[in-house]
Amino acid sequence: MGRNPGPPSWATQEQTELLQSYLPEYSAIGSADRHYTDFWSNLKEVWFSKYSTHTELYPDRLVKELTVEERQNVTSAMDKTLAV
Repeated sequence: MGRNPGPPSWATQEQTELLQSYLPEYSAIGSADRHYTDFWSNLKEVWFSKYSTHTELYPDRLVKELTVEERQNVTSAMDKTLAV
């Protein structure tokens, strides 16, 4: 019988590769001082410079064109992405 691969990833292949590229640094911090603040700040800066949440949800719209509800959707999606 084959392995159950689990649920599909929320990340694209490119996003997964980016996240995996940070694993050695993450592991090194865990083996040393366990101070992850700078790690997460750097990763989040790179992530949001490459993957704007609003353009993923509303690719043909500028932020200023979004309704209040759509902006709330963007904020909610960002909160889920930022949760660590």
